[in-house]
Amino acid sequence: MKTAKRILAISLSIILAIAVFAFPASAVEGTMTFSLTTDQNTYAPGDTVTVSVSVSSTYKATCMRIPILFSSDVFEVVEGSGVRLTAYGSCLESKGALDYNTDTSDTPIDLMNVTDYYDSGSYGIIAIQWVANITAAGIGSFYSADSVKCFSFQLKVKSGASGEGTILIPAAEELKPAFAFYNQTVLDPADATTICRVNATFNVDEWSVSIAGGEEDGITTFPDSDVIIDYDEHIIKNWEDGMDKAMIETNVMPTGNATLQFVPSEKSGEYGTGSSVKVWVGTDLIDEYVNLLYGDVNGDGVISASDMMALSRFVSGLADIEEEIFILAGDVNASCEITVSDVMNISRYISGLTDISQAI
Repeated sequence: MKTAKRILAISLSIILAIAVFAFPASAVEGTMTFSLTTDQNTYAPGDTVTVSVSVSSTYKATCMRIPILFSSDVFEVVEGSGVRLTAYGSCLESKGALDYNTDTSDTPIDLMNVTDYYDSGSYGIIAIQWVANITAAGIGSFYSADSVKCFSFQLKVKSGASGEGTILIPAAEELKPAFAFYNQTVLDPADATTICRVNATFNVDEWSVSIAGGEEDGITTFPDSDVIIDYDEHIIKNWEDGMDKAMIETNVMPTGNATLQFVPSEKSGEYGTGSSVKVWVGTDLIDEYVNLLYGDVNGDGVISASDMMALSRFVSGLADIEEEIFILAGDVNASCEITVSDVMNISRYISGLTDISQAI
């Protein structure tokens, strides 16, 4: 069931419960105050932000409905367990239901249907709804003259976000009736006939945090690695002979919010020349780098006689090397062409008579 429908179901259960009970002729006066805090004042892209909602009330509230807006260019909601909506104190003890909704296409959560004061292109919304428990013995409620922590939830700082992020609760007069705060109270929790409406005044809050630039999403080498990343040509080189997946994993690492995927060479199925490192941010592929081991013409990660034979056949015109990365691997003397000299250099390397520079 979608969250919006769950919230609607909760609302209906309260309405049905109220219909059974009698309402006093007059409503009571009251004030409820909401305030926001975060676990830190400064965050980096990719960080999780825990937002706490503290509440004070001069009346015994049996339900609360809190629309919280956030800068949509800075924050995002990670649905499901990522929201981590939690109740505390009296709101936990008296909780009948606690839910949230972020589906801006569903009535009554549609942001354009909530308020004309805030641009839906600039703000996202998470709507929190708390309803007290109802038992045969009476109805639960929340009351505290002092501001106490009632709820917390989590947002995530978007990749590439910077500057300042704002989290706020709109004032009651800024809301359309379809999303007014609940203002229901119970005069005596043990007496189920005392539910009534409150002529309530709501005091709300706005909170801002700073977003540090953080590291750019991408790839780099570990501090003690000799591996070279050519960012212009999208090539990773200066590998040792005998390279494999473990060697790649221990020499390159992601930055920012990126993750790395290590892909074997299509030619050999191994992690030598022609294997690649894909850079992802979430489900978006943002970059890809190909590995190059000079002398490794067949892509198995080892410079051997089979590479020498493949290169010799290419020089003799008996075979072709189609992919550019394998042509680069065969040009071991960096002459910009493959000749007999490259074949001889590989032969001498295999015999231990010379080295092949991998940093060229």
